[in-house]
Amino acid sequence: MKRLLFVVLVLACAVPVFADDALVLPQGVWRTRIIPVYSFARNVFEDDFGVDRESVEADLSVFSLGFAVEYAFTDWITAAMQWTPGLVAWSDIDTDDDGDVTVNRWFDLFAGSKFQLIGPTPSNPVTRRDMRLALAAGFKIPFASADWESEAESRGDGKDFIGANVARNVLGVGARFYFDYIFSERFFVNLYSEFIRYPVDGDAPTLATYGGVATHNFIRGIGDANPFGYDKLPDDKFGYGYDLTLEIEPYYVHDAAAGLRITPSLPVTFNYSPELTLDGKRLSRIKGYTGFDPGPDPLDPGDYVWEDGRIYPDAGPSMLLSVGPTVEFFFTGLKVPTALEVTYSYPVAGRNTNATNALIIQIKNYLKFW
Repeated sequence: MKRLLFVVLVLACAVPVFADDALVLPQGVWRTRIIPVYSFARNVFEDDFGVDRESVEADLSVFSLGFAVEYAFTDWITAAMQWTPGLVAWSDIDTDDDGDVTVNRWFDLFAGSKFQLIGPTPSNPVTRRDMRLALAAGFKIPFASADWESEAESRGDGKDFIGANVARNVLGVGARFYFDYIFSERFFVNLYSEFIRYPVDGDAPTLATYGGVATHNFIRGIGDANPFGYDKLPDDKFGYGYDLTLEIEPYYVHDAAAGLRITPSLPVTFNYSPELTLDGKRLSRIKGYTGFDPGPDPLDPGDYVWEDGRIYPDAGPSMLLSVGPTVEFFFTGLKVPTALEVTYSYPVAGRNTNATNALIIQIKNYLKFW
């Protein structure tokens, strides 16, 4: 139960709904997206990558809304602002606390441009009809992290409080890679990857992690309670390193009727995040104090490893392998062409992360004003 809130919850909520194919918009076309996402976790994957799960009592449920706008400057260059997910409309972490426990409201915003280098039109740098290749570059604009000192006070007073961030909440820079191999007019396979690097440190990902640092600093400052001479730990120098996403997704395009195109697909997605660091050191190698046995408190800072009478956080990299059956209904005959896409993401295997299920709906509108 303790581990549910210790892991970084970005994988629980920020399902990669923009693991897109290598297509770009036609020149002058706008596309808007509204994306409601309901995600929930009832157990966590264990320390070794695999399908084994550990049951928890602190259930997690999140309903979020995402928004995006994209515009094609040319037939092979599309710019985008993607806040996906954007904000948490409702959340709940089911614990025994007096107050309601929620997650932070704000996700980070991605801004970037997509360049189709290989494609079917003469305007592409390389013209091919059997494949498409696109690259995107951009950055993540951070929104505010939770104020953990204030949230800890609220919890102590029995009030409602935030238990975890849902995003890194630090500046990120990175790139995306898209490749489609076209077997026929109806069938193609997409390979997608995203790499986001976080060059600056940020706040703790959860109240539990912040609490572990605060407990250490409190104990080491009491009289002779610092026999090993440990240093005070900062609570705002957590290094997130990077996030890596890899995906393969076969598509089948079916013209069901005049003005209706149905496209089922089956993305298989792998997410990887390295172990957190604190002030440049891996979290699992930071020696510290935790005081008394915390018992079954889901908001205490997770498991620990004892070594020579000293304590190390039981941390490591996070991995998640998921599959997401998807179907898109594209109504091309409407005055404003509109697509409705539905995905159910199911966790297959993982390590040190929540086993998160997610229902994702995308409503896409295509517009051209001139």
